[in-house]
Amino acid sequence: GSSNALLQFNNLVNFLAPGEYFVDRTGELIGVSAVVDVVIVDGKVTHWDTVSNHAHPCRQVDLKEEAERWPECRQLIQDMFSKVPAHDSQSIRLTFFTSFFWKRTELALQLIEEDTVWKMAHFGLVTQIGAWYKNCCFMKFQYCPRKELLAYDIFAEGGELFKAELEESLGRLQSFCSGRAQLGCNVQTI
Repeated sequence: GSSNALLQFNNLVNFLAPGEYFVDRTGELIGVSAVVDVVIVDGKVTHWDTVSNHAHPCRQVDLKEEAERWPECRQLIQDMFSKVPAHDSQSIRLTFFTSFFWKRTELALQLIEEDTVWKMAHFGLVTQIGAWYKNCCFMKFQYCPRKELLAYDIFAEGGELFKAELEESLGRLQSFCSGRAQLGCNVQTI
C-alpha cells in the first residue's frame, strides 16, 4: 500500500537530491502526510510542504464521511499548492498523495489537473494501492480506516469491492494518462 509508495518516493527524492538522505523533514514517515510536495533544483530540495494525514478533513475514513470532507481537504491541498515555486526548466517537482484505497485517486487527479503553476511541466504518474484492502478484509487490522471493510472477506465481497474500485479508477486513469501525463503512468497494485 502506501508504505511501499512512500519508500519509492523517498528513494526518488534521495536519488535526485543526494544530500537529503540524512535530512529529517515533516511528512516523511508512513501515515503522517496526506500529501507531500517537493521541488528539487540542482540536486537540492528548495521547497518541501505537507498536508497532514491527521488533519481532520484529509484523514482517510469511511467513504461517506471522506466524501463529505473532500471540499475542505481539497482546499488545504490547493492552499499548499499555491505556495509551490513557479515551474522552470531547472526544477523537478515530486508530489506524493497518500492513498490507502482507490477512491482517493480521483481527488489527486482533480487537484493535479487544476494546478496551473506547473501546467507546462512534463508530467508522469506512479500510483500504488492495494495493501489496505488486504489489511482490512483479510488481516482484520483494527486500525483499518474503513471500518465497514472489517466485515468483508478478501476472497468474496472484499475482493469484489477492490476490483470495482480499481476498475473505476483505471477508467479515470486511462483518460488522465493519455492526456496530462506526457511521461506516462505506472499503476501498481496487489
